[in-house]
Amino acid sequence: MFVLNTEALLGGVRVRVRLGAQSWGTLSSARDNAVLVCHYYTGTMRAAGRNPDGTPAWWDALIGPGKAIDTDRFFVVCMNTPSNAQCLDSGMVTTGPDTLHPDGRLWGSRFPAWDFGDLHALQLDLMHQLGVPRWHAVVGPSLGGIQALHWAARTPELAPAWPPW
Repeated sequence: MFVLNTEALLGGVRVRVRLGAQSWGTLSSARDNAVLVCHYYTGTMRAAGRNPDGTPAWWDALIGPGKAIDTDRFFVVCMNTPSNAQCLDSGMVTTGPDTLHPDGRLWGSRFPAWDFGDLHALQLDLMHQLGVPRWHAVVGPSLGGIQALHWAARTPELAPAWPPW
């Protein structure tokens, strides 16, 4: 696990953001094999492998060596979204209403309502922080699929492969 630390505009409000992320596989020397996996509404960065309680991660059947998203071939990354509701997971890292505002109190209802443009900007920041010039592909189920569509609509040159394999 690693953490994206950045400053972002969420709903027009500048917010210091921390988002947990996980990766699987190895980034190639050409840095051209990175796949962004976007999670569903209540999902987390735990897309592959095992959860802390030993259960399979939500897309474990698809991500791994020899699977549809082959980690022997691709460097796979999944990042949490802001305001993620999985507060019972002690490994969850997300900035949202239950985190501290710079004034020392919880953000609570003051936390800005972010949109898909804000999330795309955070994922773009993640891409730059990883030193990846573009994603090989962006995929995901449900809300994650909507995020992939935003990549196709907003910056198709940065996620050009479809189908990705």
